[in-house]
Amino acid sequence: MINITANHVYIATILLLDESKSPVDTISNEVEEEGADHMFFFNSIAPTGTPYTTYLAGSMTNIKYLDLDANNRGIGLSTLWTAPSMMMGKSPLTIELKHQPSVKDGSYAPGETDIQVGFKLKVN
Repeated sequence: MINITANHVYIATILLLDESKSPVDTISNEVEEEGADHMFFFNSIAPTGTPYTTYLAGSMTNIKYLDLDANNRGIGLSTLWTAPSMMMGKSPLTIELKHQPSVKDGSYAPGETDIQVGFKLKVN
């Protein structure tokens, strides 16, 4: 579960680890280096605007991408979350890393899913 407080702003960082290796490997660095081929999506929603922003209707939360690839498209390892001022409750949240070599255009459809994790997002 991800808990956030209404009417607050958060910076969220995704850290990807490969714990099958010793020492543990930080995959986040590889995703950032290959940013032109990777993008995180939240609830399978393609971000809009400049800077890239996703609106999670169920929780009324805005997520702004803080990291960009060489083509000025979002990656999503670092994001700014703005919680609504009045919303309270839980809603589903899926965070998905898509691998989109040579087809990344900011939309959700192209590419294959590398990672997909489900959470509940709770606004208090």
